Amino acid sequence: MNKLSILLWFCLVGVFAHLAQSKAHADSQQHTKANREKPTIIALAPHVVEMLFAIGAGDQIIATLDHADYPEQAKTIPSIGNYTRVQIEKVVE
Repeated sequence: MNKLSILLWFCLVGVFAHLAQSKAHADSQQHTKANREKPTIIALAPHVVEMLFAIGAGDQIIATLDHADYPEQAKTIPSIGNYTRVQIEKVVE
C-alpha cells in the first residue's frame, strides 16, 4: 500500500467513528428527554387550577390557594395561602 491509500483509509475510519459517536450522542439525548420528570406546578389562582385540569396537567399541581375547589380533585391539593397572603416558606419547601 502506498502512503496515499493509508492516509485515505485513516481518514475514512475517522469519519465513520465520528458519525457513530454523533449518533450515540443524539440517541442518549433523546433517551434523557424521555426519562425527564414532569414539571411540577404551583397554581396561584383558582382559574389556573381549572385550566390545568382541563388540559390534563392536574396531576402536576403540587400546591395552590385556598379557594381552588373545582374540579373536585382540586380540593385534595395542598394549600399555600389565599388571595391576601402566600406562605413563602411552603413555596420554597
